[in-house]
Amino acid sequence: MQRRLAFSEALDVVDQMARGLEAAHARGIVHRDLKPSNTLIVRDDQGSLVKLLDFGLSKGAVSDGVDQTASGVVIGTARYLSPEQARSPHVDGRSDVYALGCIAYELLLGRHPFPEARTPIAAIAAHLTAPVPPPRTIWPQIPVALDLLLFSMLAKDPSYRPSLAQVRSVIADLRAPAEPRRQRTATEPGQIPAHYVRVESVALLMLALLVGVLIGAFMI
Repeated sequence: MQRRLAFSEALDVVDQMARGLEAAHARGIVHRDLKPSNTLIVRDDQGSLVKLLDFGLSKGAVSDGVDQTASGVVIGTARYLSPEQARSPHVDGRSDVYALGCIAYELLLGRHPFPEARTPIAAIAAHLTAPVPPPRTIWPQIPVALDLLLFSMLAKDPSYRPSLAQVRSVIADLRAPAEPRRQRTATEPGQIPAHYVRVESVALLMLALLVGVLIGAFMI
């Protein structure tokens, strides 16, 4: 995933990634190294198909720059590493939700949650201790459901992250406009107006996430 995707395509990519992870988790498989370079987008006349690569990482992989894994210390890629995975290789599917949150943050907001972390050590430290910038501080017109979803996916405490089913539910509502007859005006950076979300169908989910997100996103 090299080029900047349109908002609708970015949502579709995240949705398909969540679907793939759901299928893997149902079989007891945790990816543990989810990142853009392990994600392939195949395009044809029928649209785009997202494929997740390199499941079941058992050893550290070395690559350039901040994506380098600290071999012998951490299993995974520092830039997309969950806090719990930075402490131990024994993680569950919620660690993949965190990594997906990092990727979704980049796709939809145009920047990594911790862009100043330019080395593996700095990236791991940020995941462990640094507060995540709320998406609305980067995109003020972001739909509230998406703002809370991205923020909660990056909660430090995995128990406060949404399930993949909840992630897909919010995305489904974001892709279903509440008022199709109303003229919309594009806004940056997502090129979609804030009222594009069916607030009534995600209100209960967002309320549940909000209870934990302000605590979980900052817990070590």
